[in-house]
Amino acid sequence: MRTKLLHTPLSPLRVNDSGLALVTVAIGMLLLVSLAAVAVDGSNLYRERGDAQNAADLAAYAAAYDDCTGGADPVAVGVAQAAANGFTHDGVDTIVTVAEEGSDWRATVDTTINGFFSKALGADTISTHATALASCTTSVVNDYAMFAGGACGPETLNWSGSDNDVTGDIHSNDGMSMSGSDNTVNGYATATGSFAIGGSGNVFTYPYEDNVDPRDWPVMFDSSDFLPGGPVEFYVGFSFYHYWPGKIDSGVLSAQGWWDPVTKTLQPGVYVATGDIDLAVSDLNGTVTLVTVPSGEENGVITLSGSDQDLHPFYKSLLIFSDAWNGGTGYPWETQPPAHPNCLQLEAIRLSGSNHIWSGIMLAPRAGVVLSGSTNVTVNGSIVAYHISVSGGAQQISFTGGLGSDPEVVLVE
Repeated sequence: MRTKLLHTPLSPLRVNDSGLALVTVAIGMLLLVSLAAVAVDGSNLYRERGDAQNAADLAAYAAAYDDCTGGADPVAVGVAQAAANGFTHDGVDTIVTVAEEGSDWRATVDTTINGFFSKALGADTISTHATALASCTTSVVNDYAMFAGGACGPETLNWSGSDNDVTGDIHSNDGMSMSGSDNTVNGYATATGSFAIGGSGNVFTYPYEDNVDPRDWPVMFDSSDFLPGGPVEFYVGFSFYHYWPGKIDSGVLSAQGWWDPVTKTLQPGVYVATGDIDLAVSDLNGTVTLVTVPSGEENGVITLSGSDQDLHPFYKSLLIFSDAWNGGTGYPWETQPPAHPNCLQLEAIRLSGSNHIWSGIMLAPRAGVVLSGSTNVTVNGSIVAYHISVSGGAQQISFTGGLGSDPEVVLVE
């Protein structure tokens, strides 16, 4: 009897795949950690890099400015500026170096921060490097202490205040009137129209002249150049360009971190607003250029008031530029512009208070500048406007247009 052998199909080899799954999970976790390291630590590094660059820019600027103005220790000033912006030199985690490079000043910030997810990849810390080079030059302001280029009759340059001292030339492309007393002009006083003198005790170094030929505007700026993406932002650099689509006041300065609210020190740079700039702040100080590029008629008025302000120009000797207008949009750039449709209806720059030092050019090409301060107000520069009013009692104002120069600091790299 034969026994039949039963043959069954061979089953596929069974392999224990739990080890493969563990390898796959491990690789996946490694990829996730790597991605997290890139996302989280990369974001932290990007932010740290931007902050370090800002600190380096400001440190280089501060050192160059200090050197340009005869400071005793530009290195210490630059290092202190970096510390004020969050990067205090400790020689370990944060290294700040400030050094002269030819006639320029270079600031470098090297900083190390702790990694988070990158620690899993063997990198406990991540580092960043930022550097900036600043150059400082001086430029002459211009030839006039006061220049009124409009056509508003005797009110074009209206001087009703008393006890004012002016050093430098004054000119009106129309009439000029002086009804105050005990004023002193150490320079030439000229007017294209009539020159009406009232009051008593007014002293002119040179005999004043009227009916002279019209004069060209001594300084020109185009407000559109100050808009974001324009040549001014490119020229001064990101760290020194502060733009606000509306009104700038102390609240905006605080919210944007543009000043120290305790010391009232403004960050150096150009401040541009599409609305007004109203700084009714005592003890305000800084190296700045304040500009308004109005979004509409009668916008863009710049007001400085309070007491004990100390402001110096940041950009091309320009401290204040208000492009406010009322009626008619054209610039009066011609030697003798046509009569303004709303003469004297808008005060584009309003200056008041006491014990101020304001240096640089104050420009209002399409409206007026009004100075109504009282006691110890010093303007080292030039006021150039469509019309000018000098009022106030016992106002001590000294203009030195064309007799000195102001520092101009720019980032070379």
